Amino acid sequence: MNELAYSTAQHVLDETANTWIDTPLQSIFSLIRNPTPSKEPSPPPYYMAAQRLSLNKEVLFPQSAQKYAQRSTLKALHNDYQQARQQIEVTDDVQIKVEQTLALLKDYTWSVSSSEEAVSLYDAARTNAAIAAARSGESEQILLLGGDVSGVQDFLYTIAADQATKNLRGRSVYLQLLTDAVAHWLLHETGMPLTNLLYSGGGRFYLIVPAQFDTRLAYWRQTLGKFLLNVHQGELYIALGSKNFSVTQNNDFADLWRGVNEKTNDDKRRRFAELEPADLAAIFAPRGHGGNTDSGCEVCGYLGQSDEFIDQDTEETHLRCKLCASFEEMGRKLNGACFICIQPHEPTLRGRGRIAYHQVLCELGYSVWIEDERGTRERLQQRPNLRVSAMQDSNLNSWRQDFPRAVFSLRPIVNVVPVYTATDFKDERVHSETQGQKLGDVKSFGAMTKQARGVERWGVLRMDVDDLGDIFAYGLAGASLARISALSATLSRFFEGWVGEICRDINAKHGGRLYSVYSGGDDLFLVGSWDILPAVARQISDDLAAYTGNNPAIHISGGLSLHHNKYPLYQAADDARKALDQAKGIKGKNAFAFLEQTVQWQNAPALWELVHQLDGFISGDTPRLSRAILQTLQQLYSQYIDGAKKHRNKQGEPQWFLGPWVWRSAYQLTRLEERYKGADNADIREFITCLRTTLTTGATEPAWTGGRVIERAGFAARWVQILNRSSKEDRNDQD
Repeated sequence: MNELAYSTAQHVLDETANTWIDTPLQSIFSLIRNPTPSKEPSPPPYYMAAQRLSLNKEVLFPQSAQKYAQRSTLKALHNDYQQARQQIEVTDDVQIKVEQTLALLKDYTWSVSSSEEAVSLYDAARTNAAIAAARSGESEQILLLGGDVSGVQDFLYTIAADQATKNLRGRSVYLQLLTDAVAHWLLHETGMPLTNLLYSGGGRFYLIVPAQFDTRLAYWRQTLGKFLLNVHQGELYIALGSKNFSVTQNNDFADLWRGVNEKTNDDKRRRFAELEPADLAAIFAPRGHGGNTDSGCEVCGYLGQSDEFIDQDTEETHLRCKLCASFEEMGRKLNGACFICIQPHEPTLRGRGRIAYHQVLCELGYSVWIEDERGTRERLQQRPNLRVSAMQDSNLNSWRQDFPRAVFSLRPIVNVVPVYTATDFKDERVHSETQGQKLGDVKSFGAMTKQARGVERWGVLRMDVDDLGDIFAYGLAGASLARISALSATLSRFFEGWVGEICRDINAKHGGRLYSVYSGGDDLFLVGSWDILPAVARQISDDLAAYTGNNPAIHISGGLSLHHNKYPLYQAADDARKALDQAKGIKGKNAFAFLEQTVQWQNAPALWELVHQLDGFISGDTPRLSRAILQTLQQLYSQYIDGAKKHRNKQGEPQWFLGPWVWRSAYQLTRLEERYKGADNADIREFITCLRTTLTTGATEPAWTGGRVIERAGFAARWVQILNRSSKEDRNDQD
């Protein structure tokens, strides 16, 4: 530990914390410029209400100037902060004191303005402290160091689908803990305090360290690479990149950030390149399974040593490697856990082969325990200086009063897992899936499949923010180090905090049919009954728009794929990625791809309304409208698509045309209207008439965005068709 760096950081934190001002904090998203020229006026600025950090929409989301009320809450918040500070000033441990101060600033000043526009007092304090600590030797040069976990996709999704529900949650949380552990290992290597960890999330981290450590980069790559090769057999790698900059010169921090990312990506493409030949040979060495591949891990396929593992839920015996067995144990603990307890210590990095996740973290100097409230209290009684991260809203001040030597902070993780309830055991659809299960056990993909409405499928939803790299590199006005850090942290609060609240609410409304595999950084991966996922995607898109103050430069695309019960998870993940690529492939992005069709979010309300209307007329035991209309609309859409592909503009894009589908739609829908005469069918007749008269409109809309009525009609018809297909019809189709 560099004591000078710690004392310098503490001094800067204290000094900055005493500069509370009553200027309202402008949302960092108000400084994002649309890279595409637009005639539309820029959206008005939004502001953050000065409140303690919590996962409440009224707290997290910015307010328009008309709704903003700052002064009435700021004074009370400041008084509460001062009282909380007095509680922690009981320790002489400079490391604990820095982290306690930082945690309090995050809790109380994340939405309090600093002297820099759109930068909170918390973000200003930690970046100022980081720079001061890194140059505590009076050097003008310091180093921005970036890290990225490589191999995440295969690590998460290349596992057996029938074991996925009990293993995925642990794997996902482990990746975040591993990211944090490596970042803390690098802080330990450089002697820097926690203030110098600018960001950790989504498998990435950024540090500010003294410039002389640039010469250690190759050693760190080699050391971490050898360690991870031993414990993960090449599955995961930590790519590192860095750039020096001078604190006495005007810097283009957007360019600096981009440069670090480019160097990190270069290292990603050269995984394990710094290893010695003898160490590198281990990647290709045969595994000691004695020629019996049946003795491998049933989850990940690891062919080294696997042991018999008794599933505590079903009491069945399985073969598990130590790592996968530990992930299942973590998954059980996460169900009902609310805290992650952390104890930093001296790292060892022995790398003793395939070991449990907590042993991996421990060797990095980062001991971790996942606990409920009772378990956390017991841990704190044994280890009073623990770092405790709350995964959900908690009364942190009460904990600070009881354990003044510990560090408490809100660090949300989207920990949403569906479990079997008493209602599930009474549900005839999932009777076969509940055999051997108990109340509170993790619900299987099979159960979520059978509980889906219409076709029995589970779905994978993948979403990520469009062109985020360009936003960081070119879109953020006055991209200072503090503003870039603030933007990263603000996005994390949405994906690591608010998305979890959305998922919990959806599960409460729909009987626990949604599983959050991963959400962090700027993307997410959710699994659940297919029928609820379109609404989840739309809510996430709508909420992100509100969260960013309706800034048109920031939007998210999504892709949804559907799968039968035994479909491989890795293939489902790839199918959803292709759907996401389809959504991002249209001009302007900001779209959702599903059932091989795409709709831009601006056109989603009209699509959803059409689905609602069609479904209302044809669903139920006594449908009022023949299902034949669904086939008719899909045929017309196919004719439209076939013609559009032949009519392209100079850029090669499909364009609007009037073809045979126009008069066919008029003819077929007119005939359908005639069947529904009489007062009892007036609403149906009105619906068909409206559909017929508007079907050929929308020529001003760009193609392939779902904006034209014919595009919405084809999409809605297919959607409603699978919503109303019985399980018997579905099985017959599969046969």
